[in-house]
Amino acid sequence: MRRLLALLVPLMTLTSPLSAQIIEPGGRPEDIALAASNPDEYAWRLFLFMNRQAAPKTAGVADASKSDIKQYDPDRPVVWETWAFASGGSATNNRSEVFKYPATAPVAWKDLDRSEPKEPVLSPSFKSNIAVLQATTRLRSALRANPASPPAVRSGDVSVFAAPVGVRPSDQEVRMNESTYNTVRSKVLYSVEGLEAAAQKAKASGATSLVTFEPASKEVKAVWRPLPDCQVEQPCMQKDRYHWRVVTNPGNNKKEVWGLVALHIITKDLPNWFWSDFGHIDCETAQSACDSHTSTGESPLRDATTGTSVPGGIGPSGKNGKRNETLGSKWENYRLRGTQIAFISAEGRPTILSNPVIEDGFQKSSCIACHARATVALRADVPFGGKFDSSGIAVFSSLNNYARNLGSAPVPEEAIGMSNEDCLQFLPKTVSACPTDREPKVPVYFQSDFLWSLPFRAFSKDKESK
Repeated sequence: MRRLLALLVPLMTLTSPLSAQIIEPGGRPEDIALAASNPDEYAWRLFLFMNRQAAPKTAGVADASKSDIKQYDPDRPVVWETWAFASGGSATNNRSEVFKYPATAPVAWKDLDRSEPKEPVLSPSFKSNIAVLQATTRLRSALRANPASPPAVRSGDVSVFAAPVGVRPSDQEVRMNESTYNTVRSKVLYSVEGLEAAAQKAKASGATSLVTFEPASKEVKAVWRPLPDCQVEQPCMQKDRYHWRVVTNPGNNKKEVWGLVALHIITKDLPNWFWSDFGHIDCETAQSACDSHTSTGESPLRDATTGTSVPGGIGPSGKNGKRNETLGSKWENYRLRGTQIAFISAEGRPTILSNPVIEDGFQKSSCIACHARATVALRADVPFGGKFDSSGIAVFSSLNNYARNLGSAPVPEEAIGMSNEDCLQFLPKTVSACPTDREPKVPVYFQSDFLWSLPFRAFSKDKESK
């Protein structure tokens, strides 16, 4: 009997629910099938995993001692908060774990420092990046001064692309999971030089994209806002309604309680990625942490699983937007705003997906259509007027199909040959009509597989050039 027990105890330990690692959804055949056939359900499966409390001292692993998403300790990171920190890039105080200044190889995933829980490091979106702002200001000045500019391109058309610093506060963080991180690291896509080398390789091979990420790849963008009337060491009603963390306010350098208000989740389960957006219910009606934001109705809540997109408000897994697995916890206040798996619907209409906080001011917009323009060009094909700065590389503008260089003087439209026809948006002007599928197409801009993080966040290896 003792010998039998000696054999059984190790087996029981290995199969114990507390010791078994919780599997991250994504990239498996069953995940890909669910993403395509039932996107709302798949979005929730991602949310329910990624917002479980993270295991200590490791990156990207859920704490198996917590039975579900409703089990958590206050002010502790969840799984996605332990992924690799992609934002936070700066030439003066760089905090990014992916895009360093000057550009150097990120450490191996297992070597990411997760020895102690870290507070969120918040930064502006790329739309507030000072280098992007300066380049856009130059472009706007050139457009005002050049009467030969195309009539469809006016100086005001670029204002949304790069909001002035201060208009969009330091309230965001972007993180990559292990699969995305390893691809960026192994293919040297963390530097301007690495991106240019990948673009050159794509051009030589006739490819239109400089990288294809693995199906298990993911990226998240989170937005945090201060919780009104909440003190760090004091009880507060809003702490029960928000996923909250103690954050050093970038504006005043004080410790404050901030709540998660928006969460974009994208995965490469589908060729054009899988897109989902979650937000706090307060952001639908401008309350609490979202008192300055509200939904305009242009991108309404759409969740078949919880009834927000069906008559009666009842779905198979919840009602009135509340998912059953979240009831009785802070997470019941978060809503799936919608999912996106294609550019157009079955009826031939463009699909819309946006968040009232992240896309404030342009809520009738499309995640997939915007990210399709994420591109990289070679300096030999898109000449710079001088050294490239910390934006570092030429990308294709989605506004009025106007080519724009984010590191130097603007490039005249006729030099690049942008057309108003979508089929020509990445092609040189020598192409006079939409080519057929069998005709050779050599683009000027090479897609970065829908990830804006690559062209917008990468620095040069050369510190002087940035």
